[in-house]
Amino acid sequence: MNRLAKPAGTRADLELFSLAASAVHGCEVCVKSHERAVLEGGLTEQNVHDAVRIAAVVHGVAVTLDAR
Repeated sequence: MNRLAKPAGTRADLELFSLAASAVHGCEVCVKSHERAVLEGGLTEQNVHDAVRIAAVVHGVAVTLDAR
């Protein structure tokens, strides 16, 4: 829990990672909450889209490899 209290990087970075995880798990409420925090933290809509795209690709690869 100490790592969450003092994460490496900025708060916006932590929110961006949380946004990616929420998008992969399909939680709309969490995605909206983390997206708002990311934008309030000074990152852009493009950063939001990039994080979700990267998370989707990584998740897709993981699912494909797991199916083997």
